[in-house]
Amino acid sequence: MLGTALGAGPLSAALAETPPDALREGTFLLAVTTADLAAHTGLPVLGALNDPANTPAWTTTRTDRPTAYFGIDPLADAVARLAAPAEPRADPSAAVAPTASSGGPTPTAPPRRPEDDEMPGTLPLPANAQPPHLGRTRPAAPAATLRTALVLRRSALPPADHGPDRVGALPPSCLVLTNSHALAATIAPRCQARRALLVSTDDTDGAPPDGARRWTGPSDGAALTGERLAALRPHVRVLVDVRPETTPWPGPPPTALTRLHDALLTALKGFGPRMADGSLAVVVHDALTAGLGHPHGALLTGMVRSLAWELPRRHTLALVTDAAPRQALSQLATELAADRDRPVVHYSNGTRLTEHLLAAPLPADRETGSPLTADSVLVAAGGARGITATILRDLAARHRPTIWLLGTTPIDGIGDDLALAAPEAEGTLRRAHIARAVSARPPRSVAAANREFTALWQGREVVANLRRLRALCGADRVHYLRCDITDAAATARAARTVLAHHPRIDLLIHAATRSRPALLAAKTLQDVHHVLDTKVGGYLNLKAAFAPSPPALWCNFGSDVPLFGFPGDLDYVAANAFLGAAARYDSALGTGREITIGWGLWTESGFAAGELERERTRRFGLATGLTDAEGTAAFRSEIADPRTLEAHPLWTSPSERALAERHSPGITAALDPDPPASRTLLGAPDRQGTDHAEWTWTLDPHRDTYLLDHTLDQRPVLAGTLFLALAAEAAGALAPGTSPTTLENARFHEYVWADPTHPGPTKYRITARRSGPTRIQVAMLSDITAPDGKTLVKDRRHAGVDIRTPNATATAPDPAHGTDGQPPVTRLRRLDPTWQSRSPLRLFGPFRNLLDVEQTPTHIHARWHTHLGPHDPYAQLPLPALLLDAMVRTTFFNAGEPEHTHIRVLRGIDRIELPTACSDRELSLRHPEGIPLTCDLATDDCTATTPSGRLVARLTGVDTPAVARIASPPVRTPRTPR
Repeated sequence: MLGTALGAGPLSAALAETPPDALREGTFLLAVTTADLAAHTGLPVLGALNDPANTPAWTTTRTDRPTAYFGIDPLADAVARLAAPAEPRADPSAAVAPTASSGGPTPTAPPRRPEDDEMPGTLPLPANAQPPHLGRTRPAAPAATLRTALVLRRSALPPADHGPDRVGALPPSCLVLTNSHALAATIAPRCQARRALLVSTDDTDGAPPDGARRWTGPSDGAALTGERLAALRPHVRVLVDVRPETTPWPGPPPTALTRLHDALLTALKGFGPRMADGSLAVVVHDALTAGLGHPHGALLTGMVRSLAWELPRRHTLALVTDAAPRQALSQLATELAADRDRPVVHYSNGTRLTEHLLAAPLPADRETGSPLTADSVLVAAGGARGITATILRDLAARHRPTIWLLGTTPIDGIGDDLALAAPEAEGTLRRAHIARAVSARPPRSVAAANREFTALWQGREVVANLRRLRALCGADRVHYLRCDITDAAATARAARTVLAHHPRIDLLIHAATRSRPALLAAKTLQDVHHVLDTKVGGYLNLKAAFAPSPPALWCNFGSDVPLFGFPGDLDYVAANAFLGAAARYDSALGTGREITIGWGLWTESGFAAGELERERTRRFGLATGLTDAEGTAAFRSEIADPRTLEAHPLWTSPSERALAERHSPGITAALDPDPPASRTLLGAPDRQGTDHAEWTWTLDPHRDTYLLDHTLDQRPVLAGTLFLALAAEAAGALAPGTSPTTLENARFHEYVWADPTHPGPTKYRITARRSGPTRIQVAMLSDITAPDGKTLVKDRRHAGVDIRTPNATATAPDPAHGTDGQPPVTRLRRLDPTWQSRSPLRLFGPFRNLLDVEQTPTHIHARWHTHLGPHDPYAQLPLPALLLDAMVRTTFFNAGEPEHTHIRVLRGIDRIELPTACSDRELSLRHPEGIPLTCDLATDDCTATTPSGRLVARLTGVDTPAVARIASPPVRTPRTPR
C-alpha cells in the first residue's frame, strides 16, 4: 500500500479546510498481508490493522493536530504507529521534513472528472496557486442538481487595478502569437517598437509581414527555441482570427489554428516557472454571428479557463470581440488594467459582456412525448460503457429500438468465463491471466500481461452491456462496430454500414472521450492531440460521415467542466467548450437540431462507481450529483418532443456551482434562492385621485441599468413595449387587481432617450386617466427646459395608449406554421438583424430572444424564448414586454427581399390582445420549447401562440417605419419544417 502527499500549498490547505501551514508532503509504503501468509513466509509482523484500539479513522485529512498529510493521514498514522509500537501514538508529521514547493505537484493518480467511458481526470491544484476570492460573499446556492444555462449579460468594468504588478496589452519584450498574417501586419510595427517577438502560424502562400516569423509546427526549431524565449519576458499574447470568412463552419480547425494551439503550449512550457511572474492574454477575433461564439474560438477560451488555475489568474484572460484589431487591443488594455475576476470576457459592438449561470428548469407538468419507438434507430459513439451504457439500457427497456454502437474496445476472445464474471472477481482473474502469460512460451512480461488483461476487462464490460441490450431489444437489433472515430476513413466506413441498413437515423449520441490530465509542466502535445482528436476530431468526422443522411437529433455528451476549468485539463476543458459552442452554433445556423448536454457528476455510473473515485472528487469539493435514475430521466427530458430551444443545458450540482463561483465570482449570482422582493417600475404615484394618477419617471444609475440592453445609434432608448409595461403598471394603480387584456391606439411620437449612466436633465412624467368604466388612457410626457430653467416646450408627448381592463376571450387565427402552400424549399432561414454590427438598432441580454426565424413568400415564422432569473427587472413586468418586442421585430423582413432586412422603429400598434396575464419569465419557464410567432408579410399582423395553438398575444395594425436597410442574406440551408 503506497500513499503519496504532494502539493502542500495554500490552495490544498483551503480545500482540506486546514491552516495554510498545516499540510506536509511525504510518501509512505506499507506491506499488508494476512497473518497466516506472514507466518508461512517468515515476514516480521509489526502490528495488526484490525486492532480495535488502534483502528485508523479513514478520513481524508486530519484536522485535530497542527500538521497533516492531504488525503493519506490514515496511512501515515498506520506507518507511524507500526514503526514505534512501544511509544505513544506518534505524530507522523515528524516522520518527514516539510518540503518547499515552488511549483505544481507531480501528478500521480488524479481524481476522475464526470463524463463517460474513459473519465477525464483532475489534478491537485498547483501549490503556488492562490484560491480565488475565498473570502468573497456569494449567494447561497440551491441544494440540488439543477438544469442551468450559461448566458451572456452586459457587465460593468471592474475598478482599475493600481497594483505594482499590472501589465499592459503589449508589454516590452513579450511573445505575440497569431494564426493570421493579416493580423500580424496590423501589430508588427508596435511589436518592433517594443522589441516583441511576433510569430505567425498562417500556412497560406506568401511570406509573413516584416518583423514577423513563421512557425510551421513543433519540428520548426527556428521561432520558439529555448534561447529565443529566454531573451523574452514571460508575457504571452495570442491574436486569433475565427471570423466565418477565415474559419468556415462546419469544418475542422484550419491548420494555422491547430498550429497556434501547439505554439501556445510550446511557449508556455518553454517559459516554464517564469510564467509565475508573467501573463497570458488571448484575443479571439470573432464576428459573434447571431450573438454566438465560434466553436473554434471556444477551443482557445476553454484552454484559458483551465490555465487560469495554474497561471497568475488576474493576468490570465481570454477576450472574445467583434472589434477591429486596434480597438480590440484597446479593449484588452482596459481589461488587463482592471481588478478583474473573470478569465473570459466578451465585447459585442463595444459592449462588455460576461457569463452568468441561470436556472433553466423543465416544467414537471410539461406535456411531452418521446421521439423514439420500436422502429427508431440509434447510433452511439463511445456508448458501450459508462453513463452512456446506462442511458442506452434505459432507452432499450422503454422502446426496444435498433442500436448501433461504435467503439474502439476489442471484444474478440471474450469468453463466458470473463463475460459472466462478477466485478469482485477482477483481482483473481487478473492474477491468473498474468501467471499464464509469464509461464507461456515465449513468456510475456508482467507489465504486458497486465495491459492485456486491462483490455480484456474493458472488453468484458462491453460484452456484458451488449448482452443486456440484446436481451432487451433482441439479438438482431443491437450491433457493435469496431471503429476509431478519430480516423475519418474508418468513421465513414462505419456510417456507410449503418446507413446501408437504415437510411434514417433517429438519434446519434457522440459520447467518446479521452483524458490525459497533467499540469502544464508535464503536459505534452501528444496528450493534447489525443484528447482533442477524440472529442473534437471525432465529432467532425461523425458529422462528415453522416452528412448524406443527417440524424433527426444529434446529441453530444459533454461536461460542465468549462464552468470551472479544472487545472491540468486544458485540452479536456477546451474540447467540452467546443462541443457546447458547436451545438449552439449549429442549432442557430445549421439545418438540424443539435444538443450538447453538459453533464455534471453522476454518483452511481461511470467514474464515480468506486469509493476511491468518490473520495478523490470529494477532495475537490465535488460531492453531490445525479443518480442513475435522475440522469436517465434528465436525458429523456432533453430529447423529448417538443424539444427545448436551449442547445447546451448544464446539469450542475451544488458543489460544481460553488467551484464555478470561486473560478468566476458572480457567475452564479442569478441562482440566489431567496424570493425576489416585489418591484415596480414606477413606484408610488406623485399625485393620485379616484380617476387619475401621475408619476415622475426618474432614471436611477443602479436600478435601471437594464435599459442599456436596447440601443439605437449606440444610445440607450426606451423600447416601445417597455412603455406599454409602464402603462400597464400605471393602469393597475387605478384598477387594482385587474390585468390588461387589450391595449389600443398605442402611438409613439418621440424617442425616450433613457441612459441611466447619464440621466440628463429631462424629467419624464407618466399620466393615467380613466376615460370610461373599462378604459384608462396612459401617456408619457416631458418638458424641454433651457439651461436657466425656463420651460421651452410644455408636455411634449412621447407615447400614449388606451388600456382596457376586463378579461376578454380571444381565439387564435390559423398560426400558419405549415408550408403556406409552397414546397419546403421556399422556407429561408433568417437571422434577427439586430445581432448584426451594421444594424443601428442593437439589442443585448434578454432582448436576444428571436430564434429559428424562417421566411416563406407570405409569412415570417419564428420562436421566442429567453432566460430570466427571478431577480431580473424584466421578470416581474405586468405584461410580456420582451415577447411583444420580438413580435414587432418579425416585421423587419419584407416579401421579395431575401437578401436584405429593414431596421424599423415602432410608431404605432392599433390593437394588442393578451388573453392571459403572464410575464416574460412565466412564459419562458412554461414553454422551454419556445413560443411560436407568425407575422403576415402583407399586413404586418403578428401572432404568438403556445405550441398547442392557444393564443398568447396578437398585434394588429403594426406601424414600423424603416430607418435603415442592411444586407442580411439567408442562413446557409433551409431547415426541414417541423
